[in-house]
Amino acid sequence: MRGLCLLSALILPVILLGQSTIYEISPSANCIVSIQPDSSFADRLFSVGLFEEAITEYMRESDSIDGITELKIGFCHYALDELSEAIEIWEEIFKNSSNLLLRQKALIACAISSLENGDIETSIDYSTRAGFSSRELDMAYHGHWSELGIVPPRSRSIPIASLMSIVLPGSGQIYCGDFSQGIKSMLLNGTFIYSSISSATNGYIPRAFTIFILFGNRYWFGGSNKAGLIAESFNRREKTTACKKLGEFVNWPCE
Repeated sequence: MRGLCLLSALILPVILLGQSTIYEISPSANCIVSIQPDSSFADRLFSVGLFEEAITEYMRESDSIDGITELKIGFCHYALDELSEAIEIWEEIFKNSSNLLLRQKALIACAISSLENGDIETSIDYSTRAGFSSRELDMAYHGHWSELGIVPPRSRSIPIASLMSIVLPGSGQIYCGDFSQGIKSMLLNGTFIYSSISSATNGYIPRAFTIFILFGNRYWFGGSNKAGLIAESFNRREKTTACKKLGEFVNWPCE
């Protein structure tokens, strides 16, 4: 009995918290679709971050889904990292709705989501279509991050990262800030290079050639390709981080 009471005491605050807390997909996007504590069950699922379940419930609750619900479904997809599905839904709202405010909200949702994914140019395009202009977006687009109080996104050259890993295996990864991958590449390549040279100096030329062919393509040239991918990921991460910060400065037209 005491155990049951203790379990209830632990679960009840969680339930109450789920009923009263608004889940913010992002500080910028929250103004587009605000969820009230006394809303429908689907909205409650949305508010606590159960987006897959919320989509199912939204579809089940209504035979004819209105524009606001479609906006919410779009944000559910966006929160699930399904940006293309979200953009498609919002574009359909813009094309089919006769409500001017709803059409603007759909385009602003596209603009916010594009910005938070690091695509300033597309965000500006959607903002312009919505009849909205932002000084902050224009400044960032032209590289004036520091004037906004935002640390400019760093970048790493993909060709340089790849070339560095060919010249010195692992150095390209380290150049991009991935020290663990860089050291791993150095050790692996150092091992097979040593084995190849050792076999060749001892007269085992076929063995040396075989080692180089088997491991060189995978770890040496493969490491060079991986260094380029790490550089690309680094650049995307830096820009996304800066753009998310930028979104906090933009006064989006939520109403």
